[in-house]
Amino acid sequence: MYLNLYEIKTPYRVKRLYYFNKDNDPKEFARNLSRVNNIRFNDSNDLVWLEIPDIDFKITPQQAEKYRIEKNEIIEEKKDPNLFIKTIYKYLKKKFIDNNFYYKRGNNYISINDKFPLDSNTNVNAHLTYKIKLHKIDEKYYISILPKFTFLSDKAALESPIKSAYLFNIKSGKSFPYISGLNGILKIDLGDNGVREVSFPGNYYFNFTSKEAEKFGFSKEIHNIYKEKLLSGYKKIKQKLYFLEDIININNYNLTMDKKTYVNIEYEFKKGKSRNIKDVFKYSFYKNDQKIKIAFFFSSKKQIYEIQHSLKILFQNKNSIFYQTIYEMGFSKVIFLREPKTKSSAFMYDPETFEISNKDFFENLEGNIMAIVILDKFLGNIDPLIQKFPENLILQPILKEKLEKIQPYIIKSYVYKMGNFIQECQPYVIRNLKDKNKTLYIGIDLSHDNYLKKSNLAISAVNNFGDIIYLNKYKNLELNEKMNLDIVEKEYIQILNEYYERNKNYPENIIVLRDGRYLEDIDIIKNILNIENIKYSLIEVNKSVNINSYEDLKEWIIKLSDNNFIYYPKTYFNQKGVEIKIIENNTDYDNEKILEQVYSLTRVVHPTPYVNYRLPYPLQVVNKVALTELEWKLYIPYMK
Repeated sequence: MYLNLYEIKTPYRVKRLYYFNKDNDPKEFARNLSRVNNIRFNDSNDLVWLEIPDIDFKITPQQAEKYRIEKNEIIEEKKDPNLFIKTIYKYLKKKFIDNNFYYKRGNNYISINDKFPLDSNTNVNAHLTYKIKLHKIDEKYYISILPKFTFLSDKAALESPIKSAYLFNIKSGKSFPYISGLNGILKIDLGDNGVREVSFPGNYYFNFTSKEAEKFGFSKEIHNIYKEKLLSGYKKIKQKLYFLEDIININNYNLTMDKKTYVNIEYEFKKGKSRNIKDVFKYSFYKNDQKIKIAFFFSSKKQIYEIQHSLKILFQNKNSIFYQTIYEMGFSKVIFLREPKTKSSAFMYDPETFEISNKDFFENLEGNIMAIVILDKFLGNIDPLIQKFPENLILQPILKEKLEKIQPYIIKSYVYKMGNFIQECQPYVIRNLKDKNKTLYIGIDLSHDNYLKKSNLAISAVNNFGDIIYLNKYKNLELNEKMNLDIVEKEYIQILNEYYERNKNYPENIIVLRDGRYLEDIDIIKNILNIENIKYSLIEVNKSVNINSYEDLKEWIIKLSDNNFIYYPKTYFNQKGVEIKIIENNTDYDNEKILEQVYSLTRVVHPTPYVNYRLPYPLQVVNKVALTELEWKLYIPYMK
């Protein structure tokens, strides 16, 4: 088994070369050398210098070598590791640009020549692209080379018959919002610097995201391109990127058997065990026997008339998929709520304001009430609807057009989701976590809004059964890459109090999952966690992993070093890993056992029996909460 890692073979040091040209201004001299050589030259009051890896290197044009002076420096990586990393990236950028690649921010390199038009829209080209990232593993440096595709307009912006929201500058590698392209004048949005007319419009091409692919009708083709052609991107690395041989060993990283672990996730249901979550329909919920109350909300009598046939087939026929799934999952009874006065099972809401009829009636009801809300059209912002409905209702909005042609698996997913939101229900138990009832898992997400100059903090605590013990969010904090430790301490105490109230004791272990890096003083965090002498592990989670393989790694954990791992969750789409770095572990579990628990947390809750989460559940929760105002309430079963 191979990974897309390639060892850097140059010595781990930086060479600094100096140049002096008495007849030229140093700034202009450096600018000209940078432009001709596709690598940045630095300047001072009198000198120009270049930092490169310790390899043989001649600048262009050749006659410029006469300006080189004898003053050279060698800087060892141990003395300045950041300089070494920056220099490697800078040199890689030069090599790609020299060999017919566009640079795009984020160390993405777009092939100019290796492209093809889309079948569904020939005005868009798929360009083979490689994303590069540097890694240090067991004191050795590697680069990962990840193939992907970038979708650009076939013609430059002013000539392109198809337009998107963003323009890509093939010279700078930057992207800008598109404003207009009238009368041969191309305008872009520079944010705080306003709207600007570009000087060289021929350098700008439209860049198409997956959302825009849906808009223009070629999202399915993009999925097929990744499915059918990504493998060739891996196979072309040695042939297409031969020009990197002076800096890396172009042979793949061989993954030995002792560096990989297959995690065997087993679900325990009421009537059996299985490795397949879809067997919940066969073996029933682990814990249920609950009544389920359902209320239907319609926007108008016209809407009721249009879908009444579909409703009867689904909800009146006792042999329907709906009833079959209800009984398969162990629900004891279905009760359709009726309007007290008219005895009608149809409740109304205003499609403009989302105010509902009989609001007092619902607010005084107890028990598990599913509110199936039929929507006439897609709501870009569903928060107003959530805001107006009573909090004790579990909302299940569905588009009218989808209800009319609903597939059996969607009905089954809806019923399963209802069970997820009922506290007394337990769809299954993960056998890998069943005995971890004294371990608490905390997820922390610190996200930033650079436009508003604000940060948002979300924190969750989840037990080994996937129950959310605690959830909170802080909005509009002062913009900061570091967590406010006063808030973290306060939240930790709140979590412990909530746990104690439920269990009459404190957890023996706490595993804290941080989305991103711990930039805070880790000793302060450790002191906070030492309250009540609870054992803990501090973990960093990186969602944007560049390390991958053309071989199937799904459901495998890869060990890069003693404290650094990557797991590859099961998915129906492109294989993509999640990196786990264990910063501190003073539990009785070794790092491998901690990793098994972290991976099992991706399965401790399934949103439907047909999908699993990519992130450990505590982080999945806070990611959703951090990104949305109220919409998360449709997906995260937390009723407080």
